[in-house]
Amino acid sequence: MSGNIFDVGGIDIFGKYQKGVTLDVCIGKGTWTASGIWTLPAFTAGNIDLGANRLYWGTIYLYPDSGTIMASVAIGGSYFRFSGGATALYERGAGLCGVTTGFASENVDLATLLFDVRETGVGLAEVARLVGAADPYFGMGGSQQFKFYNSGVCDLNGNIQIETGSTLQKAMSGDIVLECSPATAGSSAATLNAAAAGGFTKVITINLKDAAGNLHRWANLAVNAVTSEVVVDVDVAAPTVSDATPNIAKGTVDVTLTYDTDAGATKVYAVGDTVTLTISQPTGGILGYPISDATFVDTIVA
Repeated sequence: MSGNIFDVGGIDIFGKYQKGVTLDVCIGKGTWTASGIWTLPAFTAGNIDLGANRLYWGTIYLYPDSGTIMASVAIGGSYFRFSGGATALYERGAGLCGVTTGFASENVDLATLLFDVRETGVGLAEVARLVGAADPYFGMGGSQQFKFYNSGVCDLNGNIQIETGSTLQKAMSGDIVLECSPATAGSSAATLNAAAAGGFTKVITINLKDAAGNLHRWANLAVNAVTSEVVVDVDVAAPTVSDATPNIAKGTVDVTLTYDTDAGATKVYAVGDTVTLTISQPTGGILGYPISDATFVDTIVA
């Protein structure tokens, strides 16, 4: 060139100055090896804007010497931040809604994956962590007061606020009711007397509710189930129950009553006879409160 670009207002191409041309600039140059690795010397680049173009690759590896890898996911500064070496955002394969995305910590014993968020006016604060252990757990709170273990155990050691009016709040004040559904029936003597042994059954649902009729879905506890009968024929015994200590889960459980029948050979039901199922509280009550029994009563009709 006979002069620099600012002196002549153009680029010297074979003795002629050209204006409005596009200048291709190489920001890095290296050697492509037989193994398929492109080795570049260190260089500094500004922002690279691909616009509407797309960049395709099979697998891309980023090896920072220090600091944090940030991948922008939204306009306005939102980003995923990956730190701690082998922490990764990855695809786990087909899930309920197609491909499931997950976070993985480094695959070594005692690895920990932290979740930080800004505390107003203070800075980043830990709100949760995944902790590798003999029984890995998800911990919440600044000191992991709430821990949810992979084995299914849950430790709640912090201050628990229970919504006013919730069924758990009601239960803690003693608003607990045992219920049999249905509570009554009127089985036919003719049908019972025609039924072979084991041929007549009824399914009874046992519910744990509040006074307003809402299920106590938090409940996971066993109650006692006992049957009795008042029948003229002394050969008729009380029905058998499928489970004498049924476990209420999420507020409800079913039991099956099998009536004592033999097609009328020796066991005869009459109008006015009764068969009863009584459900009573576990020893010590529920949450320390004594709970009244619930009953199902079948009064025999013609």
